[in-house]
Amino acid sequence: MVCGPKGSGKSTFSRMLLNRLLTDRPPTKPREVLTGFRSAQDPVFYLDLDPGQPEFSPQGQLSLLLIREPVLGPPYTHPLADCLTANQTVRAHSIASTNPKNDPIHFVTCALDLVTRYRQMLQDFPSSPLIVNCPGWILGSALEVTTDLIRKLSPTNVVYTSQSGPADIVRTLAQAAGQSVFNTVSSQMSAVTVHTSAQLRDMQTLSYFHTDTAINGKLRWNAKPLTSAIPWKVSYGEDNPGIIGVMSYGEYFHSEFLSTVLNGTLVAVVVIESNAAFGDRSPLPETESIADDEVQDDEQQPTIQLDGGGLRSLSQIQAQLSEMNSAQAVSQVADQVDTPPTVLRTEKENLPYIPCGSSGYTKPLDPRYSHTIGMALVRSIDVSTQTLLLLTPMSKETINGLYPDCQVVLVRGRFDTPSWSYTEKLSLRQHEKMRRRRRMKRGVEDVEESDEDEEDSIPWVSQSKTGTNPAGGQVWRSSHFNPRK
Repeated sequence: MVCGPKGSGKSTFSRMLLNRLLTDRPPTKPREVLTGFRSAQDPVFYLDLDPGQPEFSPQGQLSLLLIREPVLGPPYTHPLADCLTANQTVRAHSIASTNPKNDPIHFVTCALDLVTRYRQMLQDFPSSPLIVNCPGWILGSALEVTTDLIRKLSPTNVVYTSQSGPADIVRTLAQAAGQSVFNTVSSQMSAVTVHTSAQLRDMQTLSYFHTDTAINGKLRWNAKPLTSAIPWKVSYGEDNPGIIGVMSYGEYFHSEFLSTVLNGTLVAVVVIESNAAFGDRSPLPETESIADDEVQDDEQQPTIQLDGGGLRSLSQIQAQLSEMNSAQAVSQVADQVDTPPTVLRTEKENLPYIPCGSSGYTKPLDPRYSHTIGMALVRSIDVSTQTLLLLTPMSKETINGLYPDCQVVLVRGRFDTPSWSYTEKLSLRQHEKMRRRRRMKRGVEDVEESDEDEEDSIPWVSQSKTGTNPAGGQVWRSSHFNPRK
């Protein structure tokens, strides 16, 4: 289990450890003795709990993966792991945010569900080790979350990627490790920061949406702008809809703004395994906001006001979650299995959505009865045909396997705005103009493309001329997507 502060090299350390386990573990079968490599039947499990900088998935996602091949590049070189690639996603959950502190309870429930699935998989892969990559959020309530995960996972080794403390956090983690071997390693921080975390997420998301069909387990990329990609048409009408509705994690907004908020944003595609995933849709109270630089002691733990009254700390909630497999909990959920969720529709667009409680808090989907299969970009909303146009790199096999047996919910939240996708066409045209100029300077004849109505034909953005000053005379502004005609 690898944990530590932000930018301390957790992902790099985990990647190096993963490659070491894949290539240098002692062979266990005759064929492996000859080749020196482990067979595909004995992979390494990778539990990625960092929604801000995931290794094999888009932002906001927690994943359990089966890794069969060494990882030889940064995350944006392998942003997708599906049924067509050598490394596969076993199960994933989206918290619809790049920071787990926005909803630590949901983060813990998702993590525990992935741990449960890992233990089930051990029946088929008893000799496969597990690497857990934790987020860089270690201050405040995160310390309690991390220590609770250590106790529940009982890892053989816990590695803290910093030797500069804070001392109280290192001491608390070492105590939580108990019989586990606890080590600290020096942070591998770069003297010069080349890219920020937000830029790395943009690179990961851009790479994810530009992935093409995998061949022989190897990913390929499509360099064309997303505007040239053919979107999937998903019906949201009342007759044979392709989705149950849209859920919004995070801030509350009025339903009349749903189409505006949804248009041109990222959504997680979540498969509903049972109606119990929606649980009791009664309003839940909000958690207290805790600053990252505040370390809470036992008397200052974040509390949550429950419907029945009284306060419970985060550790008490986690203890309750660990008992959800009891017979009493199962009987409580059984009453909700056949109860469909409440689905409302917007007045103008007729978009289906799952409402939040009266407090404005949207209870997340129960990860025990749902899982995420990927991410999509809402290209446009065609009201006339009651369809959503979605761009996604998910394979045809994955999408065709959803219908007609699976129910799907689109979840939006605090994902980063994909501003890079709005200006891809513009950037490509500017690059082509520069290339033509260079060719003309070399005396190479080139067919000059017509620039007539070029500005008007660029999708998703509009140009506003505010003056003649060359430094700021032309401003490109994002606009709403228009349905493909």
